[in-house]
Amino acid sequence: MSRNGWENWKFPSVIFIKDFNMRTIITLGIGFWMGRQLYINHDKRVASAREAKLKQRLVAFLKEKDLKQNQIEKQANQLLGN
Repeated sequence: MSRNGWENWKFPSVIFIKDFNMRTIITLGIGFWMGRQLYINHDKRVASAREAKLKQRLVAFLKEKDLKQNQIEKQANQLLGN
């Protein structure tokens, strides 16, 4: 007779294993999707911030060249593809 009580231990049933695997896969899928959404939103914010900074630099450069304000905006939008 064993002292630790492991002599009556058996593997879990196949149904439990299938159910556990399905829940794990679903949980991992949801986690992956949420992480992807967070990354996409972060990437959009970073890209728009970079574009705004680039537009500011472009407008400052065009102002140095003594262009009119409407020409500056038109040229900046044309170069940035807006």
